[in-house]
Amino acid sequence: MNDLSDQEIYEISNPIWERMISASNSIDYERFSTHFSDALKSKISKDKFETQTKENQLLTTLVSGAIPLACIRRSEGVTVLYKQLSSELSEEFLGLLTLSKINEEYRVIDAQVN
Repeated sequence: MNDLSDQEIYEISNPIWERMISASNSIDYERFSTHFSDALKSKISKDKFETQTKENQLLTTLVSGAIPLACIRRSEGVTVLYKQLSSELSEEFLGLLTLSKINEEYRVIDAQVN
């Protein structure tokens, strides 16, 4: 992935991020984890996901259309940073999506919103 331009990376990452936002808002683990690597699925189980969304209002009030800010390239993949808003909370948040190409598919190896 490191050979791709920022724009090419955004074209891959944005639909994945949007799907995750929508799925998080509706507490839909299957849709949320569609692009997860096996390692990430083992870290974020359905039970853990549901607990986190119930305990953290941000995770169910994410606004579509996050703004990609930068791509950080590392040996294990590319991290895309997003400016993320909430429909209920007035602050701005930082979204982080790390993608890696595994078996010819782009997989999420980390995702956070803070």
